[in-house]
Amino acid sequence: MELTVHTEIRTTDPILRLSVYEAHDGMCFYTGQEVPFLQMAIDHIMPKKHGGPNCIANYVLTSARINGKKTDRFDALLVERMQYINHLVFAPKVVELYKTNHAATAIEQTGKVLLKEYIKKNFTHLSGQFSKINSVAKNHVPYVRIMMPGWRKNSLFFDANRLHEFLNGWPN
Repeated sequence: MELTVHTEIRTTDPILRLSVYEAHDGMCFYTGQEVPFLQMAIDHIMPKKHGGPNCIANYVLTSARINGKKTDRFDALLVERMQYINHLVFAPKVVELYKTNHAATAIEQTGKVLLKEYIKKNFTHLSGQFSKINSVAKNHVPYVRIMMPGWRKNSLFFDANRLHEFLNGWPN
């Protein structure tokens, strides 16, 4: 089944949550304020109580606090405008990010990782040396080139165990 902005998908889906967060650059749709990932909520623009669907076209990023204040308030004109903005700006990005994040998750289950993401998560003190590490790692750590959905060029996925050993030996 092809994923679209109208595909039904639950807000508890971890890949959806990450994709919505990334599409909104971690900013609340309603307030424009930064939302820490662990405090995020996915809100239904059109409340479910009023017939709002469980799909990407009806989802936006907000904080749990703001979402709790909004409850099931409903103003038809405001909802229509918010859905229009979401459909133009955010929903298509969520779909592309979901496809990419889903593919990356499947690849990581095979023991392969993206170098930049692996450094960000596990070796933050080396983040400033990414370009140098990338050029050296290609000669010392097994990798595969994969074209990810929505990306313009091939990405290198490195063997996670070998990469970890390599980075442990990298000079600080």
